[in-house]
Amino acid sequence: MKYLKMLMLPLSLILMVGCEDDGVVFDCTKAEADLSAHPYAEYIIAYSTAATSGTAYTFPGDWNSQCGDYYDDLQEAVDEGCTDVTSQNVTDGRVLCTINGG
Repeated sequence: MKYLKMLMLPLSLILMVGCEDDGVVFDCTKAEADLSAHPYAEYIIAYSTAATSGTAYTFPGDWNSQCGDYYDDLQEAVDEGCTDVTSQNVTDGRVLCTINGG
């Protein structure tokens, strides 16, 4: 159940990234699109579907690296003020990077 709750974090983070135009070079709209299109976003949706339906899930070989990349990108968006997500949320979400034993 703990992991199921943690699954909801990345899904909600994808939806919570917004755009803030304050003249900064960082493009929040692009960051949102990149996070939504990130391979890990697809992985976590598939994992969540399997977990809630009780079916087996085979972790992709690059789960750990994609997860780390996703949370690095999310942290950058947080640092740039593109989202209401906090750095602590990002840190908590990184737990998912090791659920497959990696």
